[in-house]
Amino acid sequence: MPMMPAERVDRSLSVAINFGIVVLVVAMMELVANLTHKYVMHGWGWGWHKSHHVEHDDAIERNDLYAVVFALRLRVLPDKV
Repeated sequence: MPMMPAERVDRSLSVAINFGIVVLVVAMMELVANLTHKYVMHGWGWGWHKSHHVEHDDAIERNDLYAVVFALRLRVLPDKV
């Protein structure tokens, strides 16, 4: 059964709203990531992050602790936070 014109408009609007939400969420994630990088990693967290800016042949660097800490934080915190 073909869609009625009103159903097409509703569906198009729903797709546009969902797309807008995705774009907004991605933009907010980028903003938080940039602010975290600027004020945490290049601020009080420089002790770990400076290894990322120094040339070396090591497989891992101190900066990798950020990924471990952020992952542990998400694993330890309750789902409601």
